[in-house]
Amino acid sequence: MVRDSYTISCDATPTPFDDHLSDIKVPVLYVGAGGGFGRGGLHTLTLLGSKDVSSHIVSFYPPEQAAFDFGHVDLFYAQDAENLVWSPIYQWLSEHEDDNGE
Repeated sequence: MVRDSYTISCDATPTPFDDHLSDIKVPVLYVGAGGGFGRGGLHTLTLLGSKDVSSHIVSFYPPEQAAFDFGHVDLFYAQDAENLVWSPIYQWLSEHEDDNGE
């Protein structure tokens, strides 16, 4: 997975994993953790065909201190996950109710 993600991000090697990302035209919210894979998936958003693409990365530290930051498990289990992760997701979903991205 990591190799495939880096391959997509750097465009150095042709890969089939990003061949149809431009076909995605629905609204997209990308949620990630600064101490996890969070920022690593941001490039993929630029390959989507959607006109409505948002991201929400929960992070408290600069990238060079990612080991100390909010991690992927924290998205579910952190004491403040409801406010930091789930409330923003709920808000985004509420704003996109019945939206098909066109």
